[in-house]
Amino acid sequence: MRKDIVPAGIVAPGIEEAWQAVGASFERFCLAAGIANLAEMMERDAVGLCGVRHARDGSRRASPGTRLNPPPSPRNVATR
Repeated sequence: MRKDIVPAGIVAPGIEEAWQAVGASFERFCLAAGIANLAEMMERDAVGLCGVRHARDGSRRASPGTRLNPPPSPRNVATR
């Protein structure tokens, strides 16, 4: 078996800090890529369920007036 030229305990100063910075940078990259991927998937799901955003046509399933003009509720005192 071969012996290493440089013993494992002897490394140039700052190498461990640089390696930790690389690891942290990679983790941030993975997190950002995952968030972007999830946002894209959620947007595709929303388009599939509700139609294209800001479109005013019959292909949309959500009616524009359902949230703005709800039917009167018997519990709502203001509509009595």
